[in-house]
Amino acid sequence: MNYLKICSKKNIIKLILFIIIIAIIIDNTIILFKHMNKNTIAKINNIKIKKNTIIELYKIQKIERKKIFGEQFKNIINNKNYIKQNKKKILSKIIHEIILNNYLKKINFSINKNKIQENILNNINFSKNKIFNYENYLNFLKKKKNKYTRI
Repeated sequence: MNYLKICSKKNIIKLILFIIIIAIIIDNTIILFKHMNKNTIAKINNIKIKKNTIIELYKIQKIERKKIFGEQFKNIINNKNYIKQNKKKILSKIIHEIILNNYLKKINFSINKNKIQENILNNINFSKNKIFNYENYLNFLKKKKNKYTRI
């Protein structure tokens, strides 16, 4: 009878240890999967914003700013707060764009290329003597570009 008690105690201890080991393995597997998905910064309506997207857009913005500021850009780019703030702005713009696109889909808003072209060609701001003037159009775009590329 003592032998049965000792065997059953050993089996119970082995079973408890086995359960603990399995729990640790499962927990580590879950942690591993969480780290694999850590590349996603935000998720909006099942659309994932990846860290690489922010980095690539930041690189593009950096090149554009370098053209605008020239030598002064070296002083700006060394500021860690500037970098952090710009990456936050980029993320914010992406989020707003996703939300806007979702809203436009929800209200079934759509516009085609021909309609845009027609509106541009018929806009009085771009005409000279009631005829479309490409120079006026380009000047308008340059003014808008300068307005939105300032820091």
